[in-house]
Amino acid sequence: MIYSKKMACFILIFLSVLTLSEAAKAQNIDNLKIQTALKWTDEIIRESEEIVNKSRSQKARVTWEKAFALQSRAYREANSGNFNDYHKNTIAYKLTMEARNQAKRAIALAKIETRMVEKHRMVFERTRERLINLNGRIIETGIEDMKTRKLIRDSNLMLEKSHTHITQMRTQLAFNLTLNAQKLVSRAENRFRKVNSLRKMCLRRLSLMKGLTSRAGNRVEDSADQKSRARLAMAESQLEKAKSFFREGRYNACRISILKSEKIMRSLINNINPTGKNQVDNMLKQTWQFYEKTREAIEASGQSSGNRFLKQAEKTLQQAEKKIENGNPDQAKKLIIRARSTLREASTAAVSNLSKEKIEAKLEKLKIKNTD
Repeated sequence: MIYSKKMACFILIFLSVLTLSEAAKAQNIDNLKIQTALKWTDEIIRESEEIVNKSRSQKARVTWEKAFALQSRAYREANSGNFNDYHKNTIAYKLTMEARNQAKRAIALAKIETRMVEKHRMVFERTRERLINLNGRIIETGIEDMKTRKLIRDSNLMLEKSHTHITQMRTQLAFNLTLNAQKLVSRAENRFRKVNSLRKMCLRRLSLMKGLTSRAGNRVEDSADQKSRARLAMAESQLEKAKSFFREGRYNACRISILKSEKIMRSLINNINPTGKNQVDNMLKQTWQFYEKTREAIEASGQSSGNRFLKQAEKTLQQAEKKIENGNPDQAKKLIIRARSTLREASTAAVSNLSKEKIEAKLEKLKIKNTD
């Protein structure tokens, strides 16, 4: 009995202490926290309202409205007399803290949306500028390539869809479409560069074929060989096809026809010429081959410092062709040797697969071959 009475007294004392502690907590929340918390949340909600209103984010607006509703509930709980002080202030405190978190989240969503809109604008404008520049280059060069045109059309279509979505506040979808348009423009630019490079090569080779055709015609005329005449007619037919393909914008087909025509004509020249002239023709043919490889290497390297040497070598080789046509193989040989020396200078600007050492080795082999 005595023990039971002591335990009962102990429990009563413990409950009294606990009640006092809870009352102290309630008093502490009421006086020190709740009003300050509500006021600070009000400031954050006002700040977030201004930021959200300036953005285009629907998610940010919904989140801000949720924050505003939670804060209103927090005020109702704090001013309500339905519960004792501790419970109502605890609930009010939790509500205002949740409202504060939602307001901060609304700010973050609004800023993300604003950055996304700015990124979309920059990419959109840059892509549109690239399309305008590319169309201008196509008009300037006169290239008619179906694949390039299709890539441009698809890119324009995506930009139009992107503009529609951005006006309807679907920013992420609009941005994705703009990125896809940008990729298509890059593909179109790469395609144009390759086609334009091929066009220039065809134009250059067609110009060189004039002299080669004249030389081959002179040799065949001197030989009076019907078989050679037939082969020359075949070469000229291939050359006409090449010109037709060039006008149609079929530059790869043009290149192939030029190579076929050139092969026949050089074969005729080598077979008809005397031994001394034949050797010079071989030197000229092989030097032209190295000229093309050096030019490709310089273009692949992106360096322009070797272009002036390349032009000088091309001019020298053209002079050598004229010397051969006029019956001066010795002078032509000197010009070919000079052109090879110039190509060595041009090769130093190339940083791709064709190095100066490789050209030196090839030219050394040509020297040995031509002296045999």
